[in-house]
Amino acid sequence: MRKCKTCGERYEAQKGSMVTWCSPKCGYELSQIKLEKKRAKDKKADTKKRREKLLSEDLPKQKRLTQQAVNKLALKRDTGKPCISCGTESPTIQYAAGHFKTVGGNSELRYNLKNINRQCNRRCNSALSGNIEGAMGTHGQRVGIIDRFGQERLDWIEGAHSLIKYKCHDLIEFRKEVNQIIREMEKGGEFREPSMYQDN
Repeated sequence: MRKCKTCGERYEAQKGSMVTWCSPKCGYELSQIKLEKKRAKDKKADTKKRREKLLSEDLPKQKRLTQQAVNKLALKRDTGKPCISCGTESPTIQYAAGHFKTVGGNSELRYNLKNINRQCNRRCNSALSGNIEGAMGTHGQRVGIIDRFGQERLDWIEGAHSLIKYKCHDLIEFRKEVNQIIREMEKGGEFREPSMYQDN
């Protein structure tokens, strides 16, 4: 005896039969239930697909998400290092990913980690707008870069760079790699430059 998947009643099924209902009425009701489930699943998949399509065509949002990922990687790379602009190593303050060349005015360097260093957030990054030249008794980001990386790094940052016209799909792929590097570092791996900037 089999149990009907629609009404729950027991019924005698023929040997080898794939029928799972006890009557045509139950069979019809079961087919409608399956059809509704399929429609709901298809609708969910279509909604997800449309949402992903809209996101992939939203360049400002892609830029913002990519910047968040790159900043996270920069801070992960610089864990334990002092603020590039003032040298503070206080463990009780918040740190930010500070850009030497600004995001708005130098879009070609906004995701380049050579242009980004750990910086105390409240004073140097925010109150002193990146603290490039040094203020309030600090040495500033310019001197910090020279001391940590050498004059060559600063010269490179301040040199000429080709404009980059970011496209949504490029940012999505770049962000995937950045997030992969972060995951590797969280598992004990070493920092590596994203492939987009390995030749710089």
